[in-house]
Amino acid sequence: VHVWGTYCQPCIAEIGDYGALYNELPDNVNIIGIIVDVYDGINTNVDQAHEILDGKGVGFVNLRVSDEVYNIISGLQFVPSSFFVDREGHMVGSVMDGAYFKETRNRLNGYIN
Repeated sequence: VHVWGTYCQPCIAEIGDYGALYNELPDNVNIIGIIVDVYDGINTNVDQAHEILDGKGVGFVNLRVSDEVYNIISGLQFVPSSFFVDREGHMVGSVMDGAYFKETRNRLNGYIN
């Protein structure tokens, strides 16, 4: 799970890398994005998020923040951040606060190889 924001320049700069990685993943591995400044039921930043994702060719699902999603990300201190979950939805390892693409990719490679 990759957590990012439309206001975060490092997030925007690397989101295309996550899109490319998504296209290379095996069928049993997925990326889900959570956009911290796009809230369920509120249209603020939605167009900007679409422009960023479309412009960078990102094809994986990105979620708005709902009450349930907020409960998941409320403890994060930085964006971007990433964390991994197994097929049952249990977190694997620790949250990577402030993690950038290279660090996230390296940890992912350790889990799937």
